[in-house]
Amino acid sequence: ALRVFGWIRSGLVNITIDVGQIVPIGGMSFSTAAGGAGVAWPAAILVLVSDDGETFRYVGELRTLSARHGAPPGNDIARHKFRTNALRARGRFVRLGIVSSGPFVFCDEIEIHRGADELLNESLEGPVVGDLNAFVSERRTALALASWVSADVAQVRRAISSSTIDE
Repeated sequence: ALRVFGWIRSGLVNITIDVGQIVPIGGMSFSTAAGGAGVAWPAAILVLVSDDGETFRYVGELRTLSARHGAPPGNDIARHKFRTNALRARGRFVRLGIVSSGPFVFCDEIEIHRGADELLNESLEGPVVGDLNAFVSERRTALALASWVSADVAQVRRAISSSTIDE
């Protein structure tokens, strides 16, 4: 059965996943939909990890990391999987902070991809985040700019791919 989870007027959706033990994390994905009834793509998807479920470190922003795999579709109703294999982290707990860019956030699948075992011995980089809301507030402008640039790049890429002009 397909299960879709949705949140309304949340601003920031906080999802924490316990993978059961400390594992190397090389990538992840977040599958969602947008395009109708005011549903927009997330402005940002922050990725944090923790060994103990108490102290979380910020290790990347999935929407930006996912850009190399293609941008979400334009304004049509569509599904998109934000994904990356560029994480270099470890942890038992993975926390996603989904910053909405509209009144709704939807998710139908989250995947966490195992990384190389060597990641278990590396020290984690990135700031410790105690209060996710405060962390997002401090970075709201930078996150919004990254989202706008990502959307503009996607629009240019779509225009280029549909162009009939010779290379």
